[in-house]
Amino acid sequence: MTRLSWLTRDLGLKLFSLLVAGLLFIFVSVESGTPVDVDFRIEYHTDDDILVVGDPPQVLQATLKGPWASLWTFNTSKLDPVVIDLINTGPGTVRHGLDVKQVHAPGGMKVVSVRPAEVDVVLDRRVERLVAVNPDIIGKPAPGFETTNIRVEPARVRVVGPQGPTQALEFVYTRPIDISERADTVELDMPLRPPNAPIRLLDSTVHVTLDIEEEIIERHFDNVPVTLANATPGSALSARFVTVGVRGPRRAVESIDEKKLSATIDVAADVQAGETRFEKTVELAHLPELVIELSPKPKVVVDLKLPKKKKR
Repeated sequence: MTRLSWLTRDLGLKLFSLLVAGLLFIFVSVESGTPVDVDFRIEYHTDDDILVVGDPPQVLQATLKGPWASLWTFNTSKLDPVVIDLINTGPGTVRHGLDVKQVHAPGGMKVVSVRPAEVDVVLDRRVERLVAVNPDIIGKPAPGFETTNIRVEPARVRVVGPQGPTQALEFVYTRPIDISERADTVELDMPLRPPNAPIRLLDSTVHVTLDIEEEIIERHFDNVPVTLANATPGSALSARFVTVGVRGPRRAVESIDEKKLSATIDVAADVQAGETRFEKTVELAHLPELVIELSPKPKVVVDLKLPKKKKR
């Protein structure tokens, strides 16, 4: 077979293949007539002591055109962000224009338009300050118990953020502390609940102590009988019954049987001193531990009948 016959064999098929390859090359090399919209992340660059406030746009939408192959091969996650340079700017509201020159399109692509064409950015001074901590307590202690003291260490923590909202922040909360059915002291390290953005916590944990003790109550008793001890026959009291009040732990106070409650006035020393009429403070005896009598304590007047002297 001659070399010429090899070239001319299936000539029609070879010419068709060459035509298809040429058309394909032309198709992938020319710009696509169909535009595509692509989102570019926006970065705001400010001085170290300036913060962006509010919710400015985070994405710039650009319309791109380019070779068909480029439209299908670029990775949107690797696109360069659009940088808005606010160095040496603020505080205050700044209007910043955007154009196609600020967008770095993928290789072979062309930026046709961008949206939005401008953005309003609010800038504020960055400040750091101490803010009080409030424990977020939920639930109630066991019946008969109460929270008597709450301690937080440190009592104030550091926050940082824009001057306006940071100066207005009065306190931050801990995460919830559940004291349901507790009858003893609670002591634990608690994380803090972050304040609203853009304010940030610089201290994240505090130590909280909650003293839970038995509830202290008061109770009053009427018609408590008063008796005299070591008095001479015929001595008298200005009142045989008094009203008294007591204070102490709930269980101890509620355990008092008012039918067994009494007060005794010992006048042995008064008899020895020859007293005949005097005022005495009534005090309850045999009260439960930690229960005390409330002031002012009742007083009664005692009239003593002195014993007759023996004749010599």
